[in-house]
This record gives sequence, structure tokens and C-alpha cells, in this order.
Amino acid sequence: MEEAKLSVTDSVNMHPGEYIIVAYLDRWYPGCIENIKEEDKQLNSCLHAERLAYLCGRQRDDIQDVLREFVIEKGVVPECLSSGRLWNFTNYNKYQELYNTYSQSFF
Repeated sequence: MEEAKLSVTDSVNMHPGEYIIVAYLDRWYPGCIENIKEEDKQLNSCLHAERLAYLCGRQRDDIQDVLREFVIEKGVVPECLSSGRLWNFTNYNKYQELYNTYSQSFF
């Protein structure tokens, strides 16, 4: 598989407030786009919790610049639990498969 075809963001517009899945060296993490720059995206990322597919909201400002090629999914809609303190990603297995494919080529 060609590297360019692994990233969903090469020719797809993204918008502030949109949830995305980002590939990091150790695993994938969800994020919410705060600001869009010319070459990268600035986003707030969630912190991973202990239980599979559940993530906690930010405990502090966790803003990072993320290059487009590391965004492996966009348009993600997490299920809000506990009044926004806990988020469930029902497509966890899909995101894990995307990450596994992506990481074999890039990491």
C-alpha cells in the first residue's frame, strides 16, 4: 500500500471542532481540532483511560501540532458519557486496524 493512500487527510477538508484519530508512535489517540494551519493541524487531544475504547476528557491544556499525514480518520463521533467526562469510541476495533496498517508503513 502506498504511503499517500494511508492518510485520509491528503485531499479532505477538516474543520475546527471536528474529532479525528491521530497515529502516534505507541498507539492511536483521538483529538479535537482547535485550529487549522497551512501545513499541520493544532488540536486538543483526549487522555487515554484504563478501559478499552473509553477516554477521559482533558485534565489540562494538551494542545499539539499534528501533521496531516498522522491523521488516520476524521469525522469521528464519540458517544458522550458522564456529562462529557467520559467518551466511548464504539469503532475502537476499526481505529485499531487502521493504526496497525498505518504503523507498519510509517513507524
